[in-house]
Amino acid sequence: YNVATGKGITFNDNVPTNGFHPLYNLGILVPLMKIFLPLGINAPVYASLIVLSLFTIGTGILIYLICSHLLNKTAGLFASFIWLFNPYVIFVSLIGLETPTQVFLLALLTWLIIKKTNLNFSIKESIIVGSLAGLIFLARMDSVFVGIGLIIVLIIRKLLNGKSMLNIFKQKDL
Repeated sequence: YNVATGKGITFNDNVPTNGFHPLYNLGILVPLMKIFLPLGINAPVYASLIVLSLFTIGTGILIYLICSHLLNKTAGLFASFIWLFNPYVIFVSLIGLETPTQVFLLALLTWLIIKKTNLNFSIKESIIVGSLAGLIFLARMDSVFVGIGLIIVLIIRKLLNGKSMLNIFKQKDL
């Protein structure tokens, strides 16, 4: 509210805030506040909850795609159903935290990496993966661990010559 109304990044008009999540607060909430504030003080809040719910639905779609790709369409439908109708997920989507944006971006990055069978990323694909990793970090700062995990996964896949880890574990000679 304070940023959207020109008072700056403050807690109560006078005291600077000690931090915030830049992607959600500045990238989503400030524009929603500017657009919907003339409709009333509650309108931007409801709009932000709708946006978060859309991120949760998008995550459900990505979960379906991931599980369908790795297993089958039935598993994808089941996993997506579990995600979309999980009371905890619904609760988190409706309390106004930045978590649905982070989880959506994580699922999108996972989908992009899983559907890529080899590690010969084009420059465009590398920019997309790097940008998604950066957006995940902006969604929540503790996502730096996602970047570390991404590097580890890419190193392991490179060591396996681009083979899927799932196929390696399915081999009978292990």
